[in-house]
Amino acid sequence: MAPLHQVGTRQAVEAAARKTPDGKYYVSATDENVLIPVSKQYEDAILNLPKSADGKYYLGADGARYPVDPTYHLGHVGGQEWWRIRDTAIQQHWTRQQLIEYCNRPELYQLEDAPGNLSHAFELPREAG
Repeated sequence: MAPLHQVGTRQAVEAAARKTPDGKYYVSATDENVLIPVSKQYEDAILNLPKSADGKYYLGADGARYPVDPTYHLGHVGGQEWWRIRDTAIQQHWTRQQLIEYCNRPELYQLEDAPGNLSHAFELPREAG
């Protein structure tokens, strides 16, 4: 499991994240049609929308999708996935403190919706070896 993120890391990623013009939603870094509420909760208008066939999103008439889980995930930027960081740390014999310090670099992360992040669909592929 990845080391815990410091509050400052999370705040820096939030500050850098793209938002809708009204500031109510983060735009998922992996899908511009997915909107995640900054407040971590939805208004009734969203909760009353139809859900996707898999039940993971509320579907807006304008093509927007709102994850049923209204909290964002700190996803890794492509090429900085946890398994890559872990493998590098092992190969280079990092100390726990070195790993923690490396993993608290905000530029490694982006805001994503839970289903998108958990699917790992946006990770760069592993090199054949």
